[in-house]
Parts: sequence; structure tokens; C-alpha cells
Amino acid sequence: MAANRAMFLWWGSGSCPSWKPMLVLGEKGLWEGLPNKQISFDKNEQRGADIMAVNQRGQVSVRVMV
Repeated sequence: MAANRAMFLWWGSGSCPSWKPMLVLGEKGLWEGLPNKQISFDKNEQRGADIMAVNQRGQVSVRVMV
């Protein structure tokens, strides 16, 4: 589906706020092939420059329309 090429999702394993968009995208058939990156909370990746550029609070999940 063309819509999933216009989105990018950062998500964290075990994060309930990350599950919500993943479940919705899965139900709508958009999860397959969606560009995404799992971040590591242990490595403090939620504070990385790429995420902080779009979400200054450093929270995941972050969905970006590209």
C-alpha cells in the first residue's frame, strides 16, 4: 500500500504507547513494509538526535510523515 511509504515509526519494545500505533497500523494493513526502527531504552536512544529533532520530549512512539 502506498500510504505506508510516507510514514516512519520509531518504537520501543515494552512501551505501551508504542503498541497503540503498531496495533492500529497492523489492523489497517499498513504495518507490513512500514519503515520503522526499534529503539533501546537501555542505550537511551529515545534521546538521540533523530528523535529529538521531531519530538523534543524524547518520547516514543514517534510517527513521522515524510
